Amino acid sequence: MDKDILTEASLRAAHFLGLDAAQVAQISRETLDTQHVETLLVRTYKSLYQILGGHEAEMRLWMSSENSHLKGIPSELIMSAGGLNNVAVYLERFK
Repeated sequence: MDKDILTEASLRAAHFLGLDAAQVAQISRETLDTQHVETLLVRTYKSLYQILGGHEAEMRLWMSSENSHLKGIPSELIMSAGGLNNVAVYLERFK
């Protein structure tokens, strides 16, 4: 995937998931790998979209609800690189 396209897609996914550009940059600093974080954001959004059929209200509700399997609220968990990875991997199991 072209880097500019990945960056644009990740920022759109991040915005929908409740993150702004500064928060994405902070997560990227944790991993020192911006492209990996961008890819995780797109994977997370894409998986959630596929699982819930693109119903945005349900997607937002899932992101803001306690998840016993993840042991937290996804929108809070994705604020760290490790949490973002865990949410992405979890969702990918269900698509």
